[in-house]
Amino acid sequence: MTIFDLQLLFQDKMKPLMTNAKKVFSTTEIERYLNEAQGAYAEELASVFEVNEKARRAQDKLILSIEEFPILIIGSVPLSDNSILFEKPAGNELSRIVEEQVISGGTRITVKPTTHDQYLANIENPFKQPYEKLVWRIDVDEHIELIPDASTVIDSYEVRYLVKPDVIEFDPPTLEFSYPDYIMKEVVSLAVNLAINSLTVGRRRED
Repeated sequence: MTIFDLQLLFQDKMKPLMTNAKKVFSTTEIERYLNEAQGAYAEELASVFEVNEKARRAQDKLILSIEEFPILIIGSVPLSDNSILFEKPAGNELSRIVEEQVISGGTRITVKPTTHDQYLANIENPFKQPYEKLVWRIDVDEHIELIPDASTVIDSYEVRYLVKPDVIEFDPPTLEFSYPDYIMKEVVSLAVNLAINSLTVGRRRED
């Protein structure tokens, strides 16, 4: 499937829905609706990654793995004396971390995603703090802050993650999509719904 196949499929799906309208969508508008639809679909697929085999297979091209090592961040104030900072995989293109662990002295330790609110609520509770088999992970701007207990030395951080799908473009044309054809067809259907909804909203404003 090519970018022009997507355009034709979009137009074909629109025809029976536009019998009483004079609106003709430009390639720029079609491109925008396709990307909006792909973004929404990406969020849905990522949310069920762990429990849906179809979703996992559909995102094969977007799954990456990396081993990272501690870095020094100038100007960053850590939450804990035990905090260790790492680069956030893929930066702003990171969609979701799906599996992660730290290596300490050759031993793998579980990492638990933790919000700032959870950190503040539990940091004084001795029964809910990090320990030798659990490390907290908090996202901070472009970095990741890992918080182990005082006795754990983190040597590296292994993470598997999803990145956002590539932007769909007509000029220059996208040559390869992030999802297989059957998913792209569903993306087109959603894009058509978004376009129809935009026309409905426009008519209401005119009325």
